[in-house]
Amino acid sequence: MSSCLLTAAQLSAIPLTFRRVARVAADPSSPPEVVATALIILLKLYLDRRFDLSTTIASSFLPLISLVLDPARLPPDPTTPPSTSFFQTTCLCASRAIALFNTCSANDIGSAFPTLWPRIWRWIQLMDDCDWFPEEPGGAPGRYSLIQLLVPMFLVDTASEAIRSTPQIGIFVAHTWNSMISCWEEGLIPPKREESLSAMNVFTNFLYCCASFPQVLDDIVIGAGGTNDLAVVVVKNTRLLVQEAHENGVLHLHVVENLFRVQSLTDHLGAGIHRSIWASLAGAGYIQIITPFLSVLALQAATPPPGMKWKLLVLIYLYMKQIAQLTDTSPRYMVDAVQCGLLQALHMCGSLKSFGENEKLNIHAPLNHLFDQLARATLDYGSLRDMASSATQAFGSGARNSEKFPYIVWEGWTAFAELLQSRLRIFEEFRSQYSSLRSCANVECGLLRVNKTDLRQCGRCHLLLYCSRECQKLAWTKYEHRKHCHRTTSEGRCYAQKNRFGLFVNLREYQAQKLVVFLQKLEYIHRTGRTDFCVVMQYSRGRIFPSVDSMRVSPRREALTTWDVRACREVHAMRLEGKDVEYLAVLRCNTSAVVDGLVEIAYELPDEVDVMQLEKSYPEHFQRVRELVELEVIESY
Repeated sequence: MSSCLLTAAQLSAIPLTFRRVARVAADPSSPPEVVATALIILLKLYLDRRFDLSTTIASSFLPLISLVLDPARLPPDPTTPPSTSFFQTTCLCASRAIALFNTCSANDIGSAFPTLWPRIWRWIQLMDDCDWFPEEPGGAPGRYSLIQLLVPMFLVDTASEAIRSTPQIGIFVAHTWNSMISCWEEGLIPPKREESLSAMNVFTNFLYCCASFPQVLDDIVIGAGGTNDLAVVVVKNTRLLVQEAHENGVLHLHVVENLFRVQSLTDHLGAGIHRSIWASLAGAGYIQIITPFLSVLALQAATPPPGMKWKLLVLIYLYMKQIAQLTDTSPRYMVDAVQCGLLQALHMCGSLKSFGENEKLNIHAPLNHLFDQLARATLDYGSLRDMASSATQAFGSGARNSEKFPYIVWEGWTAFAELLQSRLRIFEEFRSQYSSLRSCANVECGLLRVNKTDLRQCGRCHLLLYCSRECQKLAWTKYEHRKHCHRTTSEGRCYAQKNRFGLFVNLREYQAQKLVVFLQKLEYIHRTGRTDFCVVMQYSRGRIFPSVDSMRVSPRREALTTWDVRACREVHAMRLEGKDVEYLAVLRCNTSAVVDGLVEIAYELPDEVDVMQLEKSYPEHFQRVRELVELEVIESY
């Protein structure tokens, strides 16, 4: 008798009904196809009678399972072609032995797992490396069939910990995920809705259990082929689930749970060393899927099915956080989100009173983050154009009703709404009056609003326009365009064209706050006795805050003082949010008379005066400042 056979004590522990079949399966001399047949008979006999048998009966199969999974039964040559009958039948034996192991009680699985798991993993690795997996008739295809066998083990704490701590388990998970999505797309996963959702639920549950382990996440990224390929899998998975929701009209519980688990995995990836996953997801089209789906979730959450209210609110909250992360990677992704109905989605989600009633879900934070990003996007012509088409619906009569919003949401919404409507007015003015007009690039020239076709272009940088050859020569020599012409790249030209609207917004914001700026100019002259000031336009959260600073603090600013245009021009420094570099522009206006008037007022004021409170302390001088504000005529940058 072979040493690999079951001992007499082990055989006697197995009920007589199963004993003969177990002896055949445990015999190493039995052909693989015989062992596979014996195991399926054993499994069927047990499942048919499990309710009549003692719960300890399944544990009597543990020695048999250990023998079948013995590494000695692995194909002797790891390069054995998977198409061979021997390879396929031995793998089939292993999968059936794992299925038999799952019939044991949780206590038996926990106690036997440290011994059996290394053997189980050796077989899984072999099948994964050779890309061949047993397919039971009517069962799940490929790698997914093994995931189905592993999921019950996650219910046992010791087994779950051991699986997640296994090196390279994440690579197998990534391979399985990709295979499962392909099978779903090809209709190989059970076509019935309930069965297909349950099948995906099994895997995403496995995925969710692995998400909190950094090493597993690293392996998942490696197994997928990098963050870009993993992002494609995530997008496909999400798209399939969202399509399922749209086709059936009502959100199924399994759809919500699956979406939550996939979303949780991406959050864990984005919070660690794989932050590039956000840019990869955005590039793969994730925004175009989840942004319109937010409106669907909000509609369902308004009248939720029984037991789903909390799950829907959590999913809405997490998707808003994800959209904020995705649109942070590039301004163009905010354009995508707006085109997909972000404004309407935020309105619908923000008006859910359930968020105001629940302190655990602080919707205020992700909403305000999105409002800030949207505010920054209003400085971009393309983004604002897309917002203009969706703003009417978002800012309809219902959107102005504060009773629909929790207070913390209403405050941020109204602030953004006011900013957007202000920018839309500027947008309409620019589009109707200024989009086709240009200025002569010679800062001394008085031609400021001329049709582009009436100007000649610099033949080298193709960026600056001039009304005459004389102006072009003056700009080339006196204003040193020759030093910067060759540095202008195609990206720079694109930025300059796109930035025309940003400069126009800057101009209108300066005009709207001109009185405060004039008081700051007066304070600077009164304090320093100099007129070498520069207006700094500080950008913050899409809004512009002007202030007055010295030209001497920056060499780039001082360089502009060498230009003999200070008598009729004013330097503005645009300081963008999160940028250390200033973008300098020359404001064309009748600055000379205005500065003379401010100097005169400054000399008349006592040293200790608070210039910013001039209206209260010296109303006559304040009125003179107002007159200078009206005197200044701003033309263009």
